[in-house]
Amino acid sequence: MVEIAVGDMPVSASEGAQTQARRIATMVGRAREWSASILGMKPAFSLQVAGSADWPAVAAAPELTYG
Repeated sequence: MVEIAVGDMPVSASEGAQTQARRIATMVGRAREWSASILGMKPAFSLQVAGSADWPAVAAAPELTYG
């Protein structure tokens, strides 16, 4: 997994998935800002875009792979 600097949330991606991770992180960041303006708080979380080789290391339940 490669750490990616996008906004103020931790983002990591499997090798080869960095472009997708940046795109998703940008969309999530916008949604997070919008919801913060309504709710008055910004939820804290991280984004991990993992390929099948990295999935077991980041998933609590690897058998529930989405996608």
